[in-house]
Amino acid sequence: MKKSDFSLISSGGYIVLQEGNDSCLIRQTVDNDVMFSASKEKAEIEFRVDSDNFEELQAYLVFESLMKSIIGRYILNDYHKEGSLVLPEDFINLEDRRIIWHSDSSTDNTLMLEYTGNSIRLAICKDIKANRSSGNIVRIRTNGSDYNYYYQEFVDFYRNLEMIEKRLHPDDKSNNEIGKQFNNKGTSKRKRLYIFKHL
Repeated sequence: MKKSDFSLISSGGYIVLQEGNDSCLIRQTVDNDVMFSASKEKAEIEFRVDSDNFEELQAYLVFESLMKSIIGRYILNDYHKEGSLVLPEDFINLEDRRIIWHSDSSTDNTLMLEYTGNSIRLAICKDIKANRSSGNIVRIRTNGSDYNYYYQEFVDFYRNLEMIEKRLHPDDKSNNEIGKQFNNKGTSKRKRLYIFKHL
């Protein structure tokens, strides 16, 4: 087993993945968009399946499920047929077992997920052309995404990650506060239309 200082906690409305000096913050907006952010221009976190850290193992399993669901959908949608899908060319690299998601926003920040044998590597990279004041945020949009319906896999992923965090830290008061904040915001008109369209 590999010793690890990895942690998965809830803080200030975010789910925080921390490993050493690198951290990744993940949250969901009231419109279901999933946001990944980092304080560095490039933040990398690795989840190992052979870690002695139970939180790291749980994170690995959730990210593994996310990768499998995206790649599985990609293959079942006949990715190899020319013109079958309009997707960024670097979205999925099956040979390197890598997924790259360009932010659905005005920046070209990227989220990378890569399977490397017994581990999954997560990297959030800031667009090198972006100005210094802009943050390193990758938005997964649930409306108007360049990635068709692949965003749905991230919505399910966030739900699973949030559920695991609450199981790992059942006595954490911040979990209850996050729930209250979400309920108080109510359901937006856009979200109600989204639910209605997908019934």
